[in-house]
Amino acid sequence: MKITVQTNKNIIFFGTLLSLINNEKDFHPLGKKIVEEFKDIKGIEAFKEFEKSIKEKKIPSHPWQYKFLSINLNNDLTPMSLSPMDGFGPKRGKGYIEDIYPIVNRINKESNFEERYKERILPDYEVIVEDIQRRLDKEKPEDILEKFWGKEPGIKLLFIPNPLRVGGGSSASREERFYSITGTVWSEDKIIFHPSHMVSNLLHEYSHLFFNRALYKDRELVEKNNELCDLLFEGIGKDVDSEMFKNYGSPKIYFEETFIRAVQVFLTGKFFEKVTKKDMTDKSLESLKRLKNEGFIYIENFYNRLETSKRPIFTYIEVLESIGKEDCLIKVKDNVESGKK
Repeated sequence: MKITVQTNKNIIFFGTLLSLINNEKDFHPLGKKIVEEFKDIKGIEAFKEFEKSIKEKKIPSHPWQYKFLSINLNNDLTPMSLSPMDGFGPKRGKGYIEDIYPIVNRINKESNFEERYKERILPDYEVIVEDIQRRLDKEKPEDILEKFWGKEPGIKLLFIPNPLRVGGGSSASREERFYSITGTVWSEDKIIFHPSHMVSNLLHEYSHLFFNRALYKDRELVEKNNELCDLLFEGIGKDVDSEMFKNYGSPKIYFEETFIRAVQVFLTGKFFEKVTKKDMTDKSLESLKRLKNEGFIYIENFYNRLETSKRPIFTYIEVLESIGKEDCLIKVKDNVESGKK
């Protein structure tokens, strides 16, 4: 596997529309240039319709939905063929064609977006892509991923830098293509594509995709995961911050996110030990403590099993089972002690 860095016109198109709606101003220099270049879009009637539809929740409002659409659309914003296994199924495809495409197609054409993008934005975007590609070619974070998750023949790892996002990243897949769409971060007094953030984030985002590919290959694992997550989730409400439930309120999403964050800390430590030759143990422990305090209360349970993990998806299920057994024993002990009193 090799990570290939790419530009993506659709990421820039939808990112521009959302940034104009939210009146965002703090961006990477290229992001600022994009928003300034296309600020006239706010005067287009189709844009006003798009903004109104989002605010009235007639169409999706979450930025991830538009990143997901970006990789499933052609450059002219027409949809590619359906890919139900990746989430781009008949319902989502129909919703896009009926509710979103007629509006964004008008914005695209009336703003002359593609031609302006190619002439005024793409050259600077390509410079960023080339710089990131050189760094990733040198440091090869894909080697850490392959060693942990195993070889996946045919999988292509694609990395899209997003100058219109500050903090974090997103993942999406389409057939054999795994995408990490990664934003910028504040560093001192500048917003940049920071090398350590890009690596740590791509280890996180690609791991989500490897995790889901491994899980959904096996119907029995899917059923067991659903059962265990539902069971364990019932008893942790009092221990998890309400904001955490707002972001990860589904049992399956919460436990997957806990596991993937443990994997991210583990793989980030392994990567930077390789690059810097320094022991990363203290930093890893600090990250685990912070994440546990944020509400990922079982993150250490997962992390402590990763060093000896041969098949990560089985390790994940085994840890869920062990948490269930431990919780059951604790409840039994509490009941016994209450009876003695």
